[in-house]
Amino acid sequence: MNTYLNAIKKEKLIPEFDLDHIRRRSADGFAVNEAGNIIALRLMKTKIKTSLVLNSEALDLEYLYISNNLSIKQIKFLFGLPKLKLLYADNTGITDIEFPIGFDSLQQIYLQKNPALTKVVFHGDCPQLILMDLVDNAKLTELTIEKVFSKMEYLYLKGSDLRNIPLEITEANTNCWEDVRNYLSAGTLEEFVHMHEAKMILIGNGEVGKSSIRIKLLDKKGKLPTKLDRTPGLHSIIENYPIRISNNNGSQAETIDFKLKIWDFGGQGKFREVQSLFCSRKSLYVYVTSPDNNNPENENYIGDDYWLLMANAYRTEQTENESTPIIYVMNKIDLPGDTSIQEKDIKDVYGNVEFIKISCETLENFPRFETKITESVSKIGPDVLLDKYSGNWLTVKKILEDKAAEGINHISKQTYLDICSENKMDVSAAETTWLTILDRIGTVLYFSKKFNNPELKDFIVLNPNWVRDAICKVLAATDDIIIDAKFYPKQFPKVW
Repeated sequence: MNTYLNAIKKEKLIPEFDLDHIRRRSADGFAVNEAGNIIALRLMKTKIKTSLVLNSEALDLEYLYISNNLSIKQIKFLFGLPKLKLLYADNTGITDIEFPIGFDSLQQIYLQKNPALTKVVFHGDCPQLILMDLVDNAKLTELTIEKVFSKMEYLYLKGSDLRNIPLEITEANTNCWEDVRNYLSAGTLEEFVHMHEAKMILIGNGEVGKSSIRIKLLDKKGKLPTKLDRTPGLHSIIENYPIRISNNNGSQAETIDFKLKIWDFGGQGKFREVQSLFCSRKSLYVYVTSPDNNNPENENYIGDDYWLLMANAYRTEQTENESTPIIYVMNKIDLPGDTSIQEKDIKDVYGNVEFIKISCETLENFPRFETKITESVSKIGPDVLLDKYSGNWLTVKKILEDKAAEGINHISKQTYLDICSENKMDVSAAETTWLTILDRIGTVLYFSKKFNNPELKDFIVLNPNWVRDAICKVLAATDDIIIDAKFYPKQFPKVW
């Protein structure tokens, strides 16, 4: 007993144990109280090959340690254990665990690195629960909490594959309890609505045809741009591209109406660095090149690796060996020149890359390109099809989008919170969880959290192009805006 008790005392979040009431310890891994009832049970690194069933004999149990038992396939609680304070069940073979009503004293749960764990369900409240660690459970798809625990402070879910809580909320390496609590408190999952939206970001050097692709995706008869229409930094309108996706949901196939928001990045020299401000997870990256895009002497030219590295840095890692595909497009194949692609070499370095050769002028292979886009959306991550949010959260999103359409470039944080309050959103959910998600999917830009800049904390941007235009002005500025290599607030009127 002393070895493992001393070890867990080293965890800074675990309090010292009062062991005065433990009168006898036995070599087989349990401790009893004066009445002879088991209060601590240790089954670490043993060879149990059956389910661990805890019945009425465990009602006085306070500490349970079953770590490193891959042979244990299930923990079954026949009753709630009212005195259990600490559960250690990391690195076991359990496939699911359900907590019935009655865990009134449970304070800490450790369920990390269980390779077969798919489900954790609480059927009642755990009023004393402070911490739960579910990190690195790659098959964990369901966490059900019927009542939001009042004393909970710490929840870790990084590395899980939850389908009933959005990845935006659970993926942080740090404590995500506040966001999970806000999400679960917004209503019942039956009332939540799918968002079915993601970003598609076009990247690549200038004049390779990114804007042409955007135009033809939206309208096959659309007029292709001339050189005078080059995209400076980012296209002036972020446009919606509606698609329909066939989704096999278990045994039932369904067709989903989905919205991709096309972000058309310019690729000219000094404007390239602007793009990373708008990149995010939950995006499909389309890298565009062309036969006439091969002049290293051109100051605006940069090779494949720059663009593929950028996309690779932001795309979603679904598993250790799988990530969102990057679509590599060789455009202008109707022109003379080398249209070959070193597919094997690129795949060896960047993994999941899809290749397509097209012409926006003749529309050769364009239907195949559209099919590739549609097929790639679900590979951004299963959450883009599964995520559901409270209806009033989505109402707030729609109001912000309408304001942007009306030409309102930015609002104060207080205005945003007032909108949320009018739509019955919890202040904490509005200020942290939903604002972070809206920033990530591109509905708003909120830089305060990204850059830890207090001057930006009251500034919510509804029109990303308003920021883009200002950045492009500064990058192209003469000395009347940039003074001693610095940009001062007094110059704002010249930029905005």
